[in-house]
Amino acid sequence: MSEYYLEYMLDQERFPRAGFNRSKRLFVERMVRERVPAGGRVLDLGCGPGWVSHNLVRDYVVVGVDIEEPAVRFCVSQYGRRYLVGDAFQLPFPPAAFDAVIFTEAIEHFREPARPLVEIQRVLKPGGLALITTPNCGSLFWIAIENTWHRFFGGPCKPYSRDVHPSRFTRRSLWELMSRYLEVEAVDTVWFGLILTAVGRKRA
Repeated sequence: MSEYYLEYMLDQERFPRAGFNRSKRLFVERMVRERVPAGGRVLDLGCGPGWVSHNLVRDYVVVGVDIEEPAVRFCVSQYGRRYLVGDAFQLPFPPAAFDAVIFTEAIEHFREPARPLVEIQRVLKPGGLALITTPNCGSLFWIAIENTWHRFFGGPCKPYSRDVHPSRFTRRSLWELMSRYLEVEAVDTVWFGLILTAVGRKRA
């Protein structure tokens, strides 16, 4: 599965998925640059091939973590040794280690989505920024895409399958889950409502 996972993630930068994913990357970059001072420490949790965070490395200290070793090897070969294999349930960092945590297109892959949020809360500094994106399963457009495009062209990762996306979120359910661990500032959408974009802070 690991090699298939990397193949699928690299495919996100090719047509037609590239435009879809560009909107998420721009959301993350804008939020970090607006809210985190230059030089701050940023964790890209579930970093995949690093396509979300690598543009931030010029201005921030970026660390990437993924449980899939092929993805981390790719990041190290492309961007350097600040990427490592790690478990989102038990991150290898002390408390209050980061000014921001990026968690994009990852929370839906956990059967216990609260557990990575516990770790995000732990490794964030007080007032630290959490950015989460995930498919908007309250969108009729997303449901239609899941049951048409993804079934035929989804490749090795098939998001309509409960094995791949065991946790599914609407704007309300994501807000409710995040608010148990973070001060939620906003849960919005991008790309015609297909993707939820959530902004939270660790309570001081």
